[in-house]
Parts: sequence; C-alpha cells; structure tokens
Amino acid sequence: MRIFKTKLYRVDYKGTHGGGVDHIRGRVLLENYPWIIEAATNGEIELTKVN
Repeated sequence: MRIFKTKLYRVDYKGTHGGGVDHIRGRVLLENYPWIIEAATNGEIELTKVN
C-alpha cells in the first residue's frame, strides 16, 4: 500500500497492541510510526485510507 503524506488513515489494531482504532495522517505514520506500516504489511494491523 502506498502511503500519502497528506491523507488521513484509519489504523485498526485488531486486538494487537491493546486493540482499538486511531486516525493518523500519512506524514505522521511515515515519520513517527514505521512499525505500524510494517505490521500492516504483515497483516497484524488493518490500515485504510479515509480520504
């Protein structure tokens, strides 16, 4: 999945890392949370573009 810096993404932890949902901008994901992108690639976390 390609991450765009200006888009908003919904991060669904699906029971990992305490579960729950966050909404994070692409720039913040790329700069501060590379582990979320890696976990989404592995299928542990669901990452979807909101807009």
